[in-house]
Amino acid sequence: MNDKVHAVEDLVVNLRERAKELNCIYHIEELVQEKENNFAAIFTNSVNIISQAMQYPKLCQARIIFQGNEYTSIDFAPTEWNLSSRLFVQGFKEG
Repeated sequence: MNDKVHAVEDLVVNLRERAKELNCIYHIEELVQEKENNFAAIFTNSVNIISQAMQYPKLCQARIIFQGNEYTSIDFAPTEWNLSSRLFVQGFKEG
């Protein structure tokens, strides 16, 4: 019985993490769809949305570098622990 309880608890934790990820995508999509938002507004808001979608949001910070401009979450400080991805727009590296 104990193994089944742990399996269910693990499943619930995993589902909560996937829900946070989906909410992140939906919120960023909403930012992009708002016509008055420019890249700066989208990226400024996205870094905070991304931080909250991570497994440990209190420890996570985010940064987007786009066309030489840097957008960071509050109290951003680079560390040796990071996830990164290049940002391409129509095949050109932009960030």
